Amino acid sequence: MAANAHVFRGPTIRGMLDEAEAKGRARGMARILVLRLKLWDIPISDEQLQRITTCTDEHLIEEWFDRAVTATTADEIFTD
Repeated sequence: MAANAHVFRGPTIRGMLDEAEAKGRARGMARILVLRLKLWDIPISDEQLQRITTCTDEHLIEEWFDRAVTATTADEIFTD
């Protein structure tokens, strides 16, 4: 058993764990963004809701959240 212990410490496993953690953080941030938009009475379309809830890029969600702070419409958040 000890001979196989190194398998779980390799860069491949670490990378997979890092990616899973980033996706988890993105999901949490997406939930917060949706709640904030509701609290700020900024309506979002079903398409925009799906875009937020399926996004796994935490940097992109951070960008959307930053835009949401000053946005008055959902379109302002998703300007690419």
